[in-house]
Amino acid sequence: MDKREQEYCKLVGATIRKLRSDTGKSLRIFAYENDISRSTLSCVEIGSNEVGLTTLKKIAEGLGLSMHEFFFKLIKTFRQTLKLLICNYKHFGITNILTLQFILDLYLSQQSAG
Repeated sequence: MDKREQEYCKLVGATIRKLRSDTGKSLRIFAYENDISRSTLSCVEIGSNEVGLTTLKKIAEGLGLSMHEFFFKLIKTFRQTLKLLICNYKHFGITNILTLQFILDLYLSQQSAG
């Protein structure tokens, strides 16, 4: 995984962790209820590995969301992160610059596709 992909995984993971936390369920309970191993969910939430569509579907269903709603929430988070990064551009570190670059690439590719 290159740096850009790592930053993407971290953003996705942080979003999943926030959405799961909003349900009030612990990682262990949420994983158990949705037939995901605790270690897999933990790795997804910290962004240490890529997540497959099957796992994303289980997570979305566990959150009570359709895949469309789930991806919409991810995109919304990316936009909020982008705004935050732009507002705080003077405090960028290299990791944030890579994140910003990836988010911009993702956003622009989505805009041109749809």
